[in-house]
Amino acid sequence: MDLKRGILTSFGTYLMYLTGHVYAIIAFSSLSGDHSFISLKIFLPLIFAIIVVIVETCLVNLDSEEILSEKAVKNVYNFYLDLL
Repeated sequence: MDLKRGILTSFGTYLMYLTGHVYAIIAFSSLSGDHSFISLKIFLPLIFAIIVVIVETCLVNLDSEEILSEKAVKNVYNFYLDLL
């Protein structure tokens, strides 16, 4: 149980770290006048939020031996569809 929690926490932290670096690179590119990544810059916080929600949901449901509950998947999916 603790090994699963540790792996999941490390993986989630790495994804958030990677997303933050990509966001910073795109932000600096936009500041220098390159606006080709502006739509990606707008959607990166959404991607970051989805990663946080999924990782936290997995950590909460890990105690009940569910890795990702169906209710959490439906909530994230419905949230994403509402944004579109």
